[in-house]
Amino acid sequence: MKKTIWINVLIIFLLFCAGRLVAQNDTRNYQNLMDRGNISNQAMNLVTHSRKSIPGILRKIDQQKITNLQLYFVSKHDPNLSYVYMPKKLKKLPMTSGRFFVKSDFQSPIPFVVLGQTVAAQTAYKPQSQSYYQLRQNYYSVIGVTGLNNTKNLNQHVFISTSPKQHDHTQLRHFQIIVDGEILHYPKQLQQLKKAFKARQIYRINNHLNPKSQTWWNRWGQTLIYLGIIALLVLSLTTLLQVPTVRAVKISALRGDLLTDYQLENWFKFLLTQIVVFVAAGGLIFWRLQLLSWNYLLLYFLALFTLVNLGALIQIFFINFQKGSPK
Repeated sequence: MKKTIWINVLIIFLLFCAGRLVAQNDTRNYQNLMDRGNISNQAMNLVTHSRKSIPGILRKIDQQKITNLQLYFVSKHDPNLSYVYMPKKLKKLPMTSGRFFVKSDFQSPIPFVVLGQTVAAQTAYKPQSQSYYQLRQNYYSVIGVTGLNNTKNLNQHVFISTSPKQHDHTQLRHFQIIVDGEILHYPKQLQQLKKAFKARQIYRINNHLNPKSQTWWNRWGQTLIYLGIIALLVLSLTTLLQVPTVRAVKISALRGDLLTDYQLENWFKFLLTQIVVFVAAGGLIFWRLQLLSWNYLLLYFLALFTLVNLGALIQIFFINFQKGSPK
């Protein structure tokens, strides 16, 4: 009895470790995403030599009513500087103070700035209560500071809001243009955007805000290997739990329906025990850990729970074949 309890406690511990692995993976992926300025892995690059200004191209896009996109104009001369345009859906960043851009900022004739926390500490000019950021001969109002630990690119970046109502001397040819948002799922609108920018090509490529490719395997591969090891350990332990039951069934003189009922009774007891074990592990994870990928963890638990109980069922009823099918 004590052995059974300790094995189940060990299974709970292993399942908690699985939850911790997913939580750590979530943290790492979130930091990578934030270090890309919340730019997705599917974001595309527009390549153009146009001399049109950023507000000028935005006015053209606005006239064509293309709003389901986010645009990042990353300076080729200073890759830590980018102009941002999000007319419909915001992709917010974690703020250490102040606020992130709101939709009205992208219709304002006045640009605003969000600074990475490293830049804010080193360069922000604060004569009174309002901070300013100097870019060439202009001073921009700083509305917020963004940043996280272990996000070097984000902490050093400067984000400036832009809009169709602004006027400046920027030229598109001096910027790396990154397209993100729902428009990526609409090829016709992407081609329309390419035409508006007079872009030579549009393709997915690494950039300063997205310095490394983050495929699904990059994000989950190592974690999946460890989760697989935990699953094998749990399956081994649950197989060990069945040894006394299998031995009892083997030495039993029962046959036919009586044997089947006895086997089902033992399997049902195991099923109820594993429900308690998995629920206890899930409750412990919910209490102690912060997860973003609950759906993946629940799917993992469900698959493992199914395998555990299917394995127990096969173990118990395999004895029928060893004894010979009852007449």
